[in-house]
Amino acid sequence: MRRKHILVLTEGADSHSDVVIDALHSAGECVVRLNTDRFFEDGVRVEYSQTVPGDLVEINLWFNGEIISAHKIKSVWYRRPKALVVVDSMEDKGQQEFAERELNELLLNYFHLLKQSFWVSNISALEMARRKLPQLRLAGDLGFCVPKTLVTNRSEGVSEFVKFCGGQIIYKTLHTPNLTTHNELFGVQTSIVNKSDLEYVDLISRSGGIFQEYLPKKFEVRVTIIGRKVFAVKIDSQKSEGGKIDWREALSLGHVPVEPTTLPDHIEMACLKMVEAYGLQFGAIDLIFSTNGQWYFLELNPNGQWYWVEYLTGLPMTSAMANLLIKNSPV
Repeated sequence: MRRKHILVLTEGADSHSDVVIDALHSAGECVVRLNTDRFFEDGVRVEYSQTVPGDLVEINLWFNGEIISAHKIKSVWYRRPKALVVVDSMEDKGQQEFAERELNELLLNYFHLLKQSFWVSNISALEMARRKLPQLRLAGDLGFCVPKTLVTNRSEGVSEFVKFCGGQIIYKTLHTPNLTTHNELFGVQTSIVNKSDLEYVDLISRSGGIFQEYLPKKFEVRVTIIGRKVFAVKIDSQKSEGGKIDWREALSLGHVPVEPTTLPDHIEMACLKMVEAYGLQFGAIDLIFSTNGQWYFLELNPNGQWYWVEYLTGLPMTSAMANLLIKNSPV
């Protein structure tokens, strides 16, 4: 009897997939990797067969010439597959959009054939979990403090909110902190909005955005949950001038200390309950410990980056993810 496979859905340049797949191979697992950014070169193929009416339908999947029965895929890691974009641009943009919609729908149909597999995490759960406003409501229900928040595309609302929060708020994106313009990729960092910035506030009518009260903080914490294992690190963002508002760039430059930390029991339990409430097997949660001694929830990334945490601290996150995919249940 052939062993079952673990399917990794990702893109070509993904260090997270690289290290986990290496760990899975070392454990003797059969792994299939589907890089959606190479879909036009590799592709997939699905075949149905039924010998006798009423019998179970056999579904065979083809990966780069290898045939795998759908029921032989025991785990699926929905790591970071890219939406498909037609590389060779068509002259007719309508045709290009049609082709891209069809290809993306092909992939989604294909993914939904694997409902019997153990997913990290389920596609429907991921879609629900990435919405930031419901996250805030759930966080409040679970006992976290939640920053005063405004989401709007109305400039007058922002002006009023600045006054309500004492003259200073922060802005961040609702969807993704990346912007591509003139073929260059830029990160849109969380940033301070002061009264002096309000002369540009009309720009918000074109995109909308999320605004929150500025919280003085002692430090920040990234909590990564893999199955039922909790990995928490303290991010000493206030030790770097460049990291006080948004620590990501300062961290990449080595200006922000990061170390493992232990959460209070009630905070750890609230993090676990949040991931469970969404039906996720993974979650990366950002918290603030404020100068007034309160724990504030900022956001949950249901499919976030985590290998940087292991790289900086040595926490055994790769093995935790590999074990989760091998055992098909939270551990």
